[in-house]
Amino acid sequence: MAANPTIDATAQLFGAPKSQWKEARKALKKFARQKPFGFLGGLIVLFFIFCAIFPQALAQFDPRELVGGRYDRPMTEAYDGFGGTYFLGTDDMGRDVFSRTVWGARVSIRVGIAAVLVGISAGVLLGLTAGYLGGPFDMATQRCVDAWMAFPGLILALFWVSMLEPGINTITWAIAITLWPGASRVVRSSVLAIKQTTYVEAARAIGCTTPRILFRHILPNIVAIYVVLISLSVGGAIITEASLTFLGLGIEPDVATWGNLVFQGTRSLFLVGWWLPIAPSVCIALTVYGFNMFGDGLRDTLDPRLRGSR
Repeated sequence: MAANPTIDATAQLFGAPKSQWKEARKALKKFARQKPFGFLGGLIVLFFIFCAIFPQALAQFDPRELVGGRYDRPMTEAYDGFGGTYFLGTDDMGRDVFSRTVWGARVSIRVGIAAVLVGISAGVLLGLTAGYLGGPFDMATQRCVDAWMAFPGLILALFWVSMLEPGINTITWAIAITLWPGASRVVRSSVLAIKQTTYVEAARAIGCTTPRILFRHILPNIVAIYVVLISLSVGGAIITEASLTFLGLGIEPDVATWGNLVFQGTRSLFLVGWWLPIAPSVCIALTVYGFNMFGDGLRDTLDPRLRGSR
């Protein structure tokens, strides 16, 4: 019996996506079974990303709105026609701490992810190019990396933000410039091994250009490293943003970020508002834990040498 071309075309159109979703579910179940802490970290990351994208779904007040009295205690009922409950109390200006903490996830996670994407991507491109070309370019690049890594990252970020006007873009670039040296060194070591493989030598022998070899033959083999570097660096970037903001050199004080909330809350820690810095501090700790555990699980899963390890 001849095959029906319509059925074959339908299977090609709709069968492949179903198979891909099935494989994705199977991979997710395997990841949850083999790396439970990594799976838990991924759930934590997804929760805080949801808070960053849809803060209005959880926060009942505007983060800048004066909705209560000064230093109302947690679980205090709202008054003056606002309605609701101050789950974490209010700050020194009468703003709801819970709402400001939820909205603070938007800025903190945005800065962390954007800085990591910029910094790690720049490091990957530099390490990819230097590792493949080698010679004087590689030597000069590595000496620059060594000199850059000799300075603590927080000191470099402080130097950057002190020269420019405080803001989200400034602190994003300040964190990004501290990430590229380490990423370039990790990628360069992998490229040095990959460029000696047979398929790269064959591509070079048939006359492939350097950009084609870099982006078609070598880059796909370091995508796993790129993903792991990003997932492991976001937590550190969030801590750096909170540290700079806590020192008064980060984002403007009126913007709701976790660093600002910790900074403003510690001023009243031993007076009347002892509860103010607790919630943003816990959010920072959970987010960093989630990204680190998720990145650690991804590394063990994507690295062939670590597959099957517990």
